[in-house]
Amino acid sequence: MNIILPFILNDGLLRGRYVKLSSLMNDILCHRRHPQLIERILAEAVTIGLMLSSFLKYDGLFTLQIQGQGPVTLLVVDITGDGSIRTSVRYDEALLPKQAASLQEIFGSGVLVFTVDQAVQKEERYQGIVELSGSSLAEAVERYFQASEQILTHLILFSKELDGSIQTGGLIVQMMPSDKGAVEQRSDAFETACVLADSLRKAEFFDENLSAEKVLFRLYHADHLLLFPAKSVRFACRCSSEKVKKMLRGFSSQELEDMYQNGEIRVDCQFCGKTYCFKKGEWE
Repeated sequence: MNIILPFILNDGLLRGRYVKLSSLMNDILCHRRHPQLIERILAEAVTIGLMLSSFLKYDGLFTLQIQGQGPVTLLVVDITGDGSIRTSVRYDEALLPKQAASLQEIFGSGVLVFTVDQAVQKEERYQGIVELSGSSLAEAVERYFQASEQILTHLILFSKELDGSIQTGGLIVQMMPSDKGAVEQRSDAFETACVLADSLRKAEFFDENLSAEKVLFRLYHADHLLLFPAKSVRFACRCSSEKVKKMLRGFSSQELEDMYQNGEIRVDCQFCGKTYCFKKGEWE
């Protein structure tokens, strides 16, 4: 089960997303394994990317990107409008912390970037950029929404590893701008939703006998909970031989000569790890 379950509370004063990924990370990582620290931060980024992209209406590509100056220099999560996701991460393994670490120890100074590219070219491209700060990726996202969007946001994440299998997920709640009710009333509703979200335990979240709907009902049945249809997500890379050939045609003859190794050019997809091999002229 790899789903995003949208919901609203208090007649629309609050909105939220419940994300549970039972096998998605394994589908992503079976193509390319990483050190445990990288896989943990990648799982967090995937969960957050799915939460945030599901708040938007788009028919193109949502991208969460972290650019850093530390051991990890780039992390990318791409999500299409139909729920296909792929990831890429660039790091220096020799510089990685040996144990659990803060964002600054992992990325150094850096920025968190959200981008929405619509499939229709006339549509305006949206991009949000904020300095990477806070003790965790969840806290960095909360700060982004409060500072850049003026939207109070609370986010919790869970992950579990068993026999090399990674399960992850979480819950996000936001207070929406509204003319319904006084500011104090809406703030109280948000604080209550946060307290209830924090009461969710890891064992309860990963309990196979509890569906996402049951967990949310347990938490918010007294807050006019309204659930919407769940959306499934999956790993899918968009690389192809034709796309790689098109890229190679953009290089000069000298640049192509410099790429040859043992009579062929090898190109590795940074998202899925697939290798494409071409002999001279095969991309023309």
